[in-house]
Amino acid sequence: MHAPLQGWYREHIIKDDLPESLFTKSPDRKKSLDQEEEQWAKRQRKDSPDKSRLKYFHPHRQLPEPKKKGKKKPAGKAHHKKDESRDEATSLQDNEAAGQVTALWRRNNCEVVVAVVRSTDKTSSFLLHHSEFKILQPHKWLVGETIEWYFQATTKSCSHGTKIYILNHYSAQVILNGERSLVCKQSLPKVNFGNYNAVMSFLNVDQNHWKFIYLHEPSGQVFLIDPAGQKEKDESEHTALKFREYFQMRRSRHGKDDWVDIKWKGGEITPTMQQDTFSCGVFVMQV
Repeated sequence: MHAPLQGWYREHIIKDDLPESLFTKSPDRKKSLDQEEEQWAKRQRKDSPDKSRLKYFHPHRQLPEPKKKGKKKPAGKAHHKKDESRDEATSLQDNEAAGQVTALWRRNNCEVVVAVVRSTDKTSSFLLHHSEFKILQPHKWLVGETIEWYFQATTKSCSHGTKIYILNHYSAQVILNGERSLVCKQSLPKVNFGNYNAVMSFLNVDQNHWKFIYLHEPSGQVFLIDPAGQKEKDESEHTALKFREYFQMRRSRHGKDDWVDIKWKGGEITPTMQQDTFSCGVFVMQV
């Protein structure tokens, strides 16, 4: 500080009785913007530096938790709404199916395939043609192809359907009433009846009446059910005899021992009987 200016400051301090430190203390000088140290780019880390810190990414020490959801609605109401929507969807599907059935019934007969179902052993497919489908209309005579397709579809939908073998109605007709040479042609060498618990089939009598056939392997019984209820016990015994001969023929021709040692005998049950002369096919399908 220059001498004149310094003397003037001292005189002013003495006159106003100010502390001497004002004279000796140098005033703080603010730094210019160029001299200021940049602080915004520096992070203050509270914890100690982590040696596992990566160059480009530093993981969080605490994983973030998702926000808690609000209160759930009562489960009963949700299930009730789901049941209602499911019922509505089912009713819509039923209405659509009924409309499709009606449309197919109105068309003229043709051999177009309208439905396909796989057998329970998944070795063959069964086709339902339009002409066979139209047989399902009211007051129509059922044919064997339609009944057999129905058996395949129903057994496939059952939990124990894989244990039931559907025997072709033509083969059943030959086994019971055909000559031995024809029976040999229906020996089914690729079928292993040991994989099944039952055989289900049907046959036509005099071209105007259907009967149901059922072989139950655990009990060794054979049932021939007549919707008209005529001589069922005798016919069941005759059917059991024919199937014993059939399985013996399979062993002699193909060496098949499945079900050959079972002593088949005729059984008898009391099903619902038809009250008319034309609904035998429907009763066979409902057994």
